[in-house]
Amino acid sequence: MAKPSSPSSFRPARHGGAPTPTPFVAHASPWRAALCTLGALGGALLGLWQAGVVGAAPPTYPGAAAVGWAGAVLFATAAGFSVAAACRRGVVIRVDADGITACAWSRRPIPWAAVAGAAVRGDWPQRTLSLELVDPAAYPPDGRWLRWVNRWRLAGYGDLPIVTGVTDRSLAELVAAVRAFAPDRFEAARRPTSRLYAR
Repeated sequence: MAKPSSPSSFRPARHGGAPTPTPFVAHASPWRAALCTLGALGGALLGLWQAGVVGAAPPTYPGAAAVGWAGAVLFATAAGFSVAAACRRGVVIRVDADGITACAWSRRPIPWAAVAGAAVRGDWPQRTLSLELVDPAAYPPDGRWLRWVNRWRLAGYGDLPIVTGVTDRSLAELVAAVRAFAPDRFEAARRPTSRLYAR
């Protein structure tokens, strides 16, 4: 199956109107998910070593074991998410004139009118497109994500962080698509009243 065209391209306009942006579509990428899983498992093993569970003598500074266990749990969770992403079939992210759909969050499309702002957050290798919703309660995530919502918000990732690391498209392509269909959302995130505002 042919790969969707770049979201930065535009379809010819009809009757002399403005060109229509091409919808962005992302599918799961098994090989990228495998790489993310291997990296996460490596991080989990490192955490277990620091906690003194495996390997040679770990560091002995105060709190080393607690840090090791926390890292092991975090990376093991990330590995689980990567495996789940690899098993997902069909479209996992879609951006078009009607709004944005992130199936890892929910299969329910979110219209642009419900998106208050958008910004890129995080550091390499895990950067996200973070969305601020007008009414977060109106577009809740699937149940398995509910316990993470407040943690993301407290960390500055907004109401809905979207990652492309385990898909066949890049974060740059996703950002370009959102800019094409809803360019004012990035400007809105720069306002001090936005929950995505970088203080």
